[in-house]
Amino acid sequence: MMRAIKFSSRLGFKIERKTAAAMRRYHACIRNAALPRVCEEVFRLFPYGRSREAFRLMWDCGMLGDLLPELSAHIKSSGGEGSAVWKYLSVLDKYEIMMASKGYEVSNALRAAVLMTGLFKAEKKDGQGRKVMQLMLQSLKIPKAVYFTASLLLESSRRLSAPPVKGKGRFVYNRDFLDALDYNRIVFRAEGRDESVLNAWSDLYEEKGKKE
Repeated sequence: MMRAIKFSSRLGFKIERKTAAAMRRYHACIRNAALPRVCEEVFRLFPYGRSREAFRLMWDCGMLGDLLPELSAHIKSSGGEGSAVWKYLSVLDKYEIMMASKGYEVSNALRAAVLMTGLFKAEKKDGQGRKVMQLMLQSLKIPKAVYFTASLLLESSRRLSAPPVKGKGRFVYNRDFLDALDYNRIVFRAEGRDESVLNAWSDLYEEKGKKE
């Protein structure tokens, strides 16, 4: 089922009617598969800039509800096909294509953070990054490194939403700063927000590089 979704979204194929019906009927069988393998297949949905379509297929057939029930419920409650989750993934897809054209691979932590952004923002409380990412940790057994970095990226939205204060911009020295900056650009673009504050952080990072 995961491969059908992957190839359908990646190559633009339409899943045959009877196959699609069988997926809607037996989607819960995905729970019987080994979690490490399922986790691997989930992250394989992101490259090639087609994750929005892939996760919409998963949500439509019910499989997303089996793997990430809280995210599936959030999508339903936040507009279904009109949910902001799809906007975040759409911008991520463009980012994936751009990075691939330059020979770079997007980190799974950034992918996971973007996927869970809608649910994170729905919490409306500070310090919820780890709580939200624990859902993926528990349901999909994502690697601990992905969990911790994705949590940091979610939480970085509060820090990078304000211009850097002189003498207090130490976050640019964090090894995950560039991922955090790109994560926030994805979110800003999905929400149609002005990126000048992120440009200020980018300038500070470049200034740091000139001093070293």
